[in-house]
Amino acid sequence: MSCLPNEPRFRLLDHLTGWDEYSAQGLTGLGDDGGVRMEGGLEGLTPDAIDPYIPLPALAPGCNPYDWYLAARAAPASTIRALDGCSNKWREAWPRGCVPVAFGRAVAVAVDRHRVAVADAAAGRVWVLLLKGARILAEIAVDAPRDVSFGPAGEIVVAAHGGTALLRFTPNGRPLGAWLAALPEGRIARIAHDAKGRLWLAVEAGADRFTLHAQETVADPAFVPRDADDLTTAFTRTAMLRSDRSGFCLLRGDGHGTETTFCWDWFGRSIAADCVGSAEGAAFARQGQLLTRALDSGIPRCRWHRLILDAEIPAGTRLGLAVATSETALPTAQGTVDPDWAGFAPGLPHPGDWQVIEPGQLDALIRTPPGRYLFLRLRLSGDGSATPRVRRIHIDFPRATSADLLPSVYREEGVAGDFTERFLSLFDASLGMVDAAVAQFPALIDGARARDEVLPWIARFLAVSLDETWDAATRRRILRAAPDLFRRRGTRAGLAASIRLAYDLSDDPAITEHGLERNWGAVAASGAPGPADARLGRTRLFSRKSARLTLGVSPLGRTPVMSYGDPAADPHTTGAFRFTVAVPSGVGAQTDALSRLVDGQKPAHTLAVLSVGSSTGFRLGGALRIGIDTLIAWPAPHVLGTSRGQLGHTTILGGSAPPGPVLGRSTLTSPPAAQPMSCPE
Repeated sequence: MSCLPNEPRFRLLDHLTGWDEYSAQGLTGLGDDGGVRMEGGLEGLTPDAIDPYIPLPALAPGCNPYDWYLAARAAPASTIRALDGCSNKWREAWPRGCVPVAFGRAVAVAVDRHRVAVADAAAGRVWVLLLKGARILAEIAVDAPRDVSFGPAGEIVVAAHGGTALLRFTPNGRPLGAWLAALPEGRIARIAHDAKGRLWLAVEAGADRFTLHAQETVADPAFVPRDADDLTTAFTRTAMLRSDRSGFCLLRGDGHGTETTFCWDWFGRSIAADCVGSAEGAAFARQGQLLTRALDSGIPRCRWHRLILDAEIPAGTRLGLAVATSETALPTAQGTVDPDWAGFAPGLPHPGDWQVIEPGQLDALIRTPPGRYLFLRLRLSGDGSATPRVRRIHIDFPRATSADLLPSVYREEGVAGDFTERFLSLFDASLGMVDAAVAQFPALIDGARARDEVLPWIARFLAVSLDETWDAATRRRILRAAPDLFRRRGTRAGLAASIRLAYDLSDDPAITEHGLERNWGAVAASGAPGPADARLGRTRLFSRKSARLTLGVSPLGRTPVMSYGDPAADPHTTGAFRFTVAVPSGVGAQTDALSRLVDGQKPAHTLAVLSVGSSTGFRLGGALRIGIDTLIAWPAPHVLGTSRGQLGHTTILGGSAPPGPVLGRSTLTSPPAAQPMSCPE
């Protein structure tokens, strides 16, 4: 700490440095980053945590908060039912005889404004129908569908093959293929799109337990783990309360500000609210204890200073911590069994030697007598529904406080000196937090380790402009290269590096400075030819006499009379302060973002022109740049009778393909195999 006369030492207990356990009973997690916790239980979220935001597949909210649709389990076939807002009873979504399809076993339903999608596991189909009129819009063949959701652009995403695959379809049912990124391990139980259009997955993690995964952005198909807090932020809470195998419950209003809980079974029949219970407890052990071996300070009669815990203590659980000191590593065993902890090891020190920390206190002073060795006892308890988690214990020693800087008169009397040390340690702890924040400040502006949402703040701090369309990986690349880009800002190399980093290109873009390509005479250094070198027969030494009227030298009748420019200045002004940035066609799709990047990196007095490479072949009328304007490929055959098909204008009727690009008479590429003529259907 800032004001202390010497630098204190510390000891860590965690899964990385070890817990130095002497005995561990009823506990697990000593070797993983989940923290020390009681045995048993199941990981993941319960249905109660997910139901209000992502209802079960058989339930779907409509556009109105009180509109709900149910894929009811009826025999011999399923039906789609809608909740009547007046009677709070489920009725057929469409009048009898109006539905053009019979559902064998409807397992999921989704609603998107005027459309409803129904997944039929018995028929292996997903049907898309109009809510009004029940007209079929699409019929999609899917093996073992489990859930369905409408995407932001109207596309349809189906959890298929029993929840082991995600398939995508257009609004009219045309297949778009499987999901473009790897799926989390486990079976997908529920899917839904949030308000931003990102897809969320609830994946089975055991009996009535789920893990959450979602896209980072709509443009990135990769899934990342999410927690309950992320879920509540991404979705608006629905009227769904809870569900189990017996049925489900919704919170319904009467129009006068009063809300009542209504419950139904999965056939749509009303049942009592107590028939639908919450998920069963996680069945954790009710008690667990960790005793450490003697922790050696290496200091005879060490005055141990402070304990800091990194822990979580859920409601209904309790965390107890106690410490004892000794001058020997193996004191005589004097511990006695605590009646409340029968069956657990009592530990070596006498019960009267233990200092019991106040339950729930995560930062405490050690007030035991001086001793070289410290013993620590950690006890976790609860009702079995949850468990505390202790990830790390930080132990400071020897005792060093601001009292050491005071005159010795303040410590002459034992009780007063102890009070002074404890009182000043409050301020020392605050100063320690300030010192820790100062020490961690470099990490706050480290673009490689900071959280994604902090990156724009770091960019403003460093005066770096980040485009809002760039993803987190691109922003990190730009921030990492910011020092070098600052040094080269306004140069050709700096602009090329910026574009390469922003769009993750393997090579620099082609940047042409037109001032260097003027066709005027120039003197070059010996042995260093350049594009502006004068060549006999190719380079003009002076302006053309017929370009602009110059008295005494321009031929009459052939020279236009112009009122602008100076012919004598043409060799110096042609193409000055102008350049062209040529990029591949893939980058050109983001023209607006690229223009903003170029404007921010170029000198203010220059004019830039963007040139997007052709995606269909060679570009004539300018220099060809390999990788920018060139594409060596066999052109697609044209069809007669269409707007593109015209005899004598690059129309291919069939037969063998001609050889590839030819320079003079040398074939650069071997011709492809003969292609059969394609005919329109």
